[in-house]
Amino acid sequence: MQSRLGNWMRAAVGAALVAFGASAFAETLKIAFIDPFSGPYGVVSENALRSFRITEEFAREAGGGDLKIEFTPFDNKISPQESLLQLKNAIDQGYRYVLQGVTSGVTSALIDAIEKHNQRNPGKEVVLLDWLTTNPDLISKTCSFWYFRFFAESDMLAEGLAAEMAKNSEIKKVYMMSGATSSGRQVLAGMRKSITKHMPNVEIVGEEYFPLGQVKDFAPYVAKIRASGADTVFAGHGSVETGLFMRSVKDANLQANVYSLYANGAGAAAAIGDAGVGRLKLITFWNPNADEFAGARYFETQRERHGDDYIVIMTQYVVGALRAAVKKTGGSTDAVKVALAMEDLKFSTLTGPVAIRKGDHQAQIPLYIGAWGKADGKAIRFDQEKTGYGWRPEAKIDAMTSSRPVNCTMARPKP
Repeated sequence: MQSRLGNWMRAAVGAALVAFGASAFAETLKIAFIDPFSGPYGVVSENALRSFRITEEFAREAGGGDLKIEFTPFDNKISPQESLLQLKNAIDQGYRYVLQGVTSGVTSALIDAIEKHNQRNPGKEVVLLDWLTTNPDLISKTCSFWYFRFFAESDMLAEGLAAEMAKNSEIKKVYMMSGATSSGRQVLAGMRKSITKHMPNVEIVGEEYFPLGQVKDFAPYVAKIRASGADTVFAGHGSVETGLFMRSVKDANLQANVYSLYANGAGAAAAIGDAGVGRLKLITFWNPNADEFAGARYFETQRERHGDDYIVIMTQYVVGALRAAVKKTGGSTDAVKVALAMEDLKFSTLTGPVAIRKGDHQAQIPLYIGAWGKADGKAIRFDQEKTGYGWRPEAKIDAMTSSRPVNCTMARPKP
C-alpha cells in the first residue's frame, strides 16, 4: 500500500523499526495472550492482538533477524478464575511469557500464581507482560520481579490529566466515576488527589462506581450527574463503557464536559459520535494525529487488513523491549535471562525513547492529551474506526514529567 505520507515518512518508520534490533537469532518467543476474547471486552483484546502481530511483522521486516515472536490468544472471559485455568493451560503447552492487560484483578491473580509457579519450578519460569492496567499497587505493593508493566499507572495519568484540566477556569464542580474494581478505585483515588493538588478550588460533587461489563444504559448515572450540578465528569472507565456513557450523555442533553482515560479504545468511537465534539477529552498513550505521527503505516495497514484501527501503541513497547532484551542476552529467549536484560533497558519507539526501570519494572512512557472532533484532514488527519471523528492533539507529556518515585523492594533471581 502506498502511504499518503510519502517516501520520507516510510524512511522514518523504518528507522524507528530498526530500533527493535537486528541480529542473527534462530528462536521463537511464544507469548500466551490471556485476556477476554469474548464478551463486551472481546473487541478490545482482538484489536490489540492484531496490533501486536502487525508490530512484530514490521519489526522482522526492518531487520529483526531470525527471532520470531508469536502471540496466541487464550480467552479468560474477564474472570480471574478462568485466567488461572488458562495460565495452567499455557504453561502446560510450554509458554514462558504471558501477556495480559484487561482489569487489574486478573493481573493480581496472575502475578500471585506465577510467583508460586516460579518458586516451585526452577528452570521453567514465567514472565508476565502487562500492556494496559493502571493500578499502582501492582508495582508498589506487589513488586514482583516477574511482572513488567508497559502502560502508565493511574497516578501518572491522573497527574497529567489534572494538570491539563487546571488550564480550564470554567471547571467548578467535578463528578468522578469508574468501574467497581480495585483498579477503578485506584484511578479515582489518584484523580481526587491530583485534582486537590492542581485545582484546590474545584469541588468534587460525586464519586460513582458501577459493575464493570454489566451496564448497558448509563441514563440513571447521567441523571445523578445532572442532579449534582457538575459541569465536568471524569470518566475513569474503559472504552466500551465510555462509548455507552457518551450515548446516554447525548440522549439526556447533558452539557457537562467529560475527561476520559480510555475513550480511544476499540469499540467506543461509533457510540461517541457527535456527542463528544467540543466536550470530550482524554489522556492516552498515543495519538496518531500528533506531530510525530510516524505510525501511519501501522494505522493504515491494520485498517486495510482488519477494518479496525492501530491504537495500542504499547505493542511497540512490548515488542521493542523483548527484541532489545533478547539481543542483549546474545540471542537467548530464556525467561529469566530476558527478564534480567529488560531491567534498565532503553530502546526507541514511534513515540520516542522508552525505558524500563530496574527498581519496579514500570515502563517510562510519554502521554498525550487529545480532544474529540470531526476529522478535517489537517489537525485530525486520521479518524477513529471510520466514524469521521478523531482526536485533535492538544499536548504531549514526556515520560519524566509523569514519572513517579520508585516504591518497591524487589527480590531478584541470580543471573
